[in-house]
Amino acid sequence: MIFEYKKLIKLKSEEGTLSHSECVKLNDYLATLSVEDIEMPDRKNVSEYLLVALNMNSVEIQLIPSLEKLRNDLQESLK
Repeated sequence: MIFEYKKLIKLKSEEGTLSHSECVKLNDYLATLSVEDIEMPDRKNVSEYLLVALNMNSVEIQLIPSLEKLRNDLQESLK
């Protein structure tokens, strides 16, 4: 687990931000994960992050399919 992921999870209970470089690293990391790799309590937070990142077009083009799949899978797991 990378620092940026831990920081994202911590942000759900604290105020703060992720820098652009942290988001780039986080997106690269998240693109390698499946829904089963993310603990249930963290899934909503990760899903919300992905929704914003994808809607803001702040994701590298080659990562979009992987991150969209992860977000969709996270949404399904939260139902």
